[in-house]
Order: sequence, then C-alpha cells, then structure tokens
Amino acid sequence: MRPWLLKWKRSRPSLPTTAGNLASPRSVPSEPVLSAPDGRSMSSIFLLAILLLLGAVVPAPASDWTAGWRVQTVGGWDSNPLEALDEVDGDGFFRVQLEGDALRRSESWIRSLHLSLRGFDERYLDHPREERLQGEGRVRLDHVLGRRGGSGRIELSTRARSYPDSTRRDFGRDRIRWDGHIKLGPQGLFRPSIEWKQLRLRGSDEDDRTEFEVGLGYEWTARPGWALFGGLDLGGKRYQRASVQAERVEGELELSFGKDQRDDLRRVRLGTRALWRGGLYQLQYGYLSQNSNSVGASYGRHELRWLASRGLFFGISTQFYGSLQSTRYDDDLDEIFVLRPGEVTEAEDDNNLVALQVSRKLAAKLRVHVRHSWYRNESLLVGTFYDKRVFSAGLSWEDGAVSGF
Repeated sequence: MRPWLLKWKRSRPSLPTTAGNLASPRSVPSEPVLSAPDGRSMSSIFLLAILLLLGAVVPAPASDWTAGWRVQTVGGWDSNPLEALDEVDGDGFFRVQLEGDALRRSESWIRSLHLSLRGFDERYLDHPREERLQGEGRVRLDHVLGRRGGSGRIELSTRARSYPDSTRRDFGRDRIRWDGHIKLGPQGLFRPSIEWKQLRLRGSDEDDRTEFEVGLGYEWTARPGWALFGGLDLGGKRYQRASVQAERVEGELELSFGKDQRDDLRRVRLGTRALWRGGLYQLQYGYLSQNSNSVGASYGRHELRWLASRGLFFGISTQFYGSLQSTRYDDDLDEIFVLRPGEVTEAEDDNNLVALQVSRKLAAKLRVHVRHSWYRNESLLVGTFYDKRVFSAGLSWEDGAVSGF
C-alpha cells in the first residue's frame, strides 16, 4: 500500500478513494509529493496450517465430537449506509449468515478443542455497492497449566471481508492469542495474556499492520457471583508504510514522509462482573495511551464498556450492551487533515455503540430476535465522527450448540 501526502486549500475534504494514508495542512495548495515503498506480506495460510496441526494432535472418532449449526436471516434499516459525515437518506438491508461449531472435550492435557466457522452476505436495497461479504474461522484449545488447577487457552482466528464500496475496505485479519488462569491468593486469579495480530489490506503484498501485546491481569472474587478485575496491557503496532512528519518552516507547516510508522501503547483497565437474579452484568473502564512517530496517531482514550444480559418472562431474553469513548489527540488536528485507509477503519472496533437486543424461542430450533443499535464512529477523517442507527429483526434456525463469535 502506498500512502500519499497531499496539500489543499482550507475546507473539509471529501473522503478519498485511495487506500493509502493521507495527511495535509489545511491551508496550502493541492500537490502530491511523496509515496512510500511496498513491503512483503505474511499469508494467513500460516494460521490455517496451525489449525490443521492442532486437529492432528487431538485425534478422535466422530462420536467424541459434538457439533451445531445455525442459519440466520436478518432484515433491517440503516439510517446512514454510506457512513457519511452529513445527513443522508437511509436504506434497507438484508443479511444471510451461516455458522457452524464443532467441540471435543478430553481428560488429557488438552481439555477441549473447539472449531468455529462463520460467513455472511449483507446487501442494501438502494446501494448495491455497499454489499458486505465476510468469512472467518477460529480454533480454540483449552489446556491444563501447572499442577495447581491453572488453565490456559490458545485461540487462532482468520477473517476476510470484501466490502466493495468507494473506499476500498477489503481486508484480511489474523490473530493468535493465549490467555492463562492461575490461582493466586485465596480467592484470586492471575490472568496473563499474549496476543499477536495482523491486518492485511487487499491489493497489497505487504503486512500493512502487525500488533503485539502482553497483558497482566488479576481477578478477585469478592463473594460468590461477584468479581472485581483489573489489568495492564503493553504493546505496539508496526506498519510497513511511511510515517507522516510535520514541522514549521518560516511559519508554514511542512509535511514529509519519515521512517515506517511505529505506535506504542499502554492500557489500564478496571471492572466488575456479577451474576445476580439469573442475569449477567459487567462494567469495565479503560484508559489507552498511544505514542506514535506519525502525525494523527498519538492520543489518550477513555473507554467505558458494559453488558447486561438476563432472561425475562415468557422465555424472552434481553441484552443491553455497548461502549463509549472519549479521545484526545496530541496533534493539532485543526491545522492538519489526517485520513486513514478504509480497510483500517472497517477492521477496527466501534468507537461508540449502544445496543438493545431482545430474542425469544418460537420452537425447539427456531428463534426470533430484534435489535436496535446506535453508533457514533470515527470516520476516515481522524477526529471527525459519523452517526448511524440500525434497526434489525430476524429469524435463526439452529441445531445443536452454537457458541457464536
């Protein structure tokens, strides 16, 4: 991927069709000046090979496996399908989703092996270019850790999405994560973790972003059904694209490319989780500090996440969940435009989300669900946000146990 550096007159820019990074001072003429070199990529075939290896390590007859599948059809309304900064007309959409699970439990060192597959096709009525196609696979292995009741979990996943709109949001994402659970103290658990992630932008032969993170956490059971937890995560992101540098020369802001972009992050998190009257409730606060050698990538972010899930009368189940963020960038974004690649924006988590979902079984294998979600996410233009509301209703037909993603 080749990031571009552009200069233009003062005005809010329209979002670009290039897949590259974009940065410019707000008040100088338009003129492309530099491009960055390509790198080489590490394919997700590496992950698939590990999945096959893990399957071979735990041979078992078919009778030792339990499996489940789900077919889900969803229709709904999106108030901002183009994710525009200004008000736009909404559009209806329809999605078909397929999921499959296979699980094998064991009394050996490997306690369980869990394989999951999911794919969906989502299409809009008036905006056919906004079609989303996604496929993903995951393997999860639970194992014994030490002789004092500790355990660990290895999770590998790969995901690919085709999102053929004007911002080129086709991407692949791979992830390897290990979590440990070690008894520490009379009612405590020490929870170390290691995670590696890779984001591959389509149309590029390079690893466009690689992340590595180490986490140290602790969970304390205050009383049955109620736990307090916290942790510290340290890590970094490494890009195979040039960083953007800004400096003032005789009062004018000059932009140029520097060494490849490098981001270092620190995250502190605190939270509580409770099982109460048949429901699950969780609340978590986190603060993320990220330092970067590239303009527009250094910031401090507060985040609040929550989940409330419980069953009601007549077999109705409800979930109320979401996250809210507040971000302060270190760079003066009033003077500089910074535009991210579309694939990066699509592959990130939601910035601000509030969702309510209600579901009920209609028959042994049939479930109906309704959901309303409100989003306020950061657009391709760093520091600016778009709003959208999504209402959906659907039917799920499932057989066996399906854990979902």
